[in-house]
Parts: sequence; C-alpha cells; structure tokens
Amino acid sequence: FLENEARRIDWGSISERYQQMYLLYLGQLKENLFFFNGYMMPQTFKNIVTVSLRLGKIEAAEKFVSNYHSKVLPPFREDVHLFSLCQILFEKGKYDLVLESLREVSLKDLFYSLGAKRLQAMTYCAIEEFELLENYLNTFRVFVFRKKPEMSQAQFEAHQNFINALSGICQWKQMPQNRTEGKVKLEEKVDGMRYLSERQWIMKIIQ
Repeated sequence: FLENEARRIDWGSISERYQQMYLLYLGQLKENLFFFNGYMMPQTFKNIVTVSLRLGKIEAAEKFVSNYHSKVLPPFREDVHLFSLCQILFEKGKYDLVLESLREVSLKDLFYSLGAKRLQAMTYCAIEEFELLENYLNTFRVFVFRKKPEMSQAQFEAHQNFINALSGICQWKQMPQNRTEGKVKLEEKVDGMRYLSERQWIMKIIQ
C-alpha cells in the first residue's frame, strides 16, 4: 500500500520520488513486510535494487543483494541474483562484465527478462556499439510484440518507446552534421512519450 502511495503522489522531482520510495522500502524491510512464508517476491527485490541504484546508492544495493538474495522465491533466486549483479556492474561502468554476465542469465520472469534486454541495449549504447545496438533493438522489438498479451498497455508502450528512443539516439550519435538540431528533435520526441522505460537514463544520454 505504501509503495503504491509513493508512486501515486507527486513528490516534485524524480529524485525526491525515489528518495521517498527508498525510505519506504527501508521501513518495510525493517518490519519484515516484504516476506510471505519467509520469501520475497522477485519484483519487490528488483524494485529495491533499482531504486537504490537510481539514487546512486551502489554500496547499499550491493549490501541488500548480498543479504537478501537468498530470500527470493527459489525458482527465481539465481536469475534475480545474477540480474541484480549486472545492474550494479552497469552502474560501476564495467560494461564488458555486464555483457558477459547477461549471457549467463536465462530469466523465467517476463519483467526480469525485459529488464535484462533493456540493460543489454543500454550497455551497447554506453560503449557506442551502435551497429550492434541497432540489430539488437530489432530483435527486442519482435520480443516485445510477441509478449504484448502478457503486458499492460502502459508496459507495452513504455518498452516500445524505449526501443524508439534508443534507435533515435543511434541515429543522432552517428550524424556527421546538424547534431544540435538532431538533439533538439530527439529531446522533443522523448518529452512527448507518456510511458518510457529508463527515462532518467535516456535523458542523461541525450544531454
């Protein structure tokens, strides 16, 4: 309930929203409110890691993963652990290790799978492997369309827009000229996207 309230209320800036959610997560962890029959749901685990990293709390994320990955439901435990470590490696800029580790992940949960695919695309972008990125985005788009029946409309649009935004970044980064004009158009395109996964990271790349 508290998490839903944090998402619904307008806290002001994105960082303020994440800070409030982080504090709520800490309080719920302290009160053992995340555990059902002794286990934590994989999505809850992912949310805590993601919010910690969005706030730049890499050490806190590492400590949480170390202390709680064994509490995740057994069918998801190994994949959740590996994916969380990949997120941390990405934030540390260890991109080669991210790609190497992602090859070991075979995710059972759809939303972890989507997260892994986003992370792989973001890594290609970070190391400026734009040809690899463009090819990967094509396969990612097919995957999203295939999984559309299992997603809400907002989730589907958020991932479609993520793919479109990264495709736009590919084109912009490879422009031989008029990059300033291309940047303005890309910013306008992204600003007009109601639902967009990894919005904060994408805006940082464009800026």
